[in-house]
Amino acid sequence: MDHISSLIPNVLRKRGLYDEAQASMVVFRAKKWLQENRPDSASSLEPKKLMGGILLIEAAHSLSTEEQALLTAELLPFLQTEDSGALKEIRFTKA
Repeated sequence: MDHISSLIPNVLRKRGLYDEAQASMVVFRAKKWLQENRPDSASSLEPKKLMGGILLIEAAHSLSTEEQALLTAELLPFLQTEDSGALKEIRFTKA
């Protein structure tokens, strides 16, 4: 008997929903990481979507290049630990 953790990805692939579910999980994990590791910044940063291997994070105010690089250096490896290669980079946009 298969475990449910191995059945769900197979069912999602069969129904053509695997990529959407994976993108949703990346956005969820990014939000959770920001709340736990950057609570002061979490209210002004909103992970929006994963598209073409790029996670788009909307910032309420402009972030310096240094802040973006620091945040990316910490968040990207965390998200890639449970990712099957869907996430390649993080980009910031102003709201």
